[in-house]
Amino acid sequence: GASILAMIYASTVNLGGGQGRYLFPSEVPIMSIIVAGLTTLPPAWRKPLLLSLLVFNICVAIGAMIYLFPLYGFNISRTY
Repeated sequence: GASILAMIYASTVNLGGGQGRYLFPSEVPIMSIIVAGLTTLPPAWRKPLLLSLLVFNICVAIGAMIYLFPLYGFNISRTY
């Protein structure tokens, strides 16, 4: 926990530049820990929270694609 807080602090005050290349490989284990934690909840909470996590991640992925594709020369509305 302390190392994550130190990394966030270092990136917000620009101590060492961007740390995205180090954070990217840890996204899958972090998501696995979140899902494992959600599965320990009572059944009444488990399914809605897992579903909301899935919907949130899908929305973020779609939003990121819509935002980032035009920045790198891809135009979604272009027809050929």
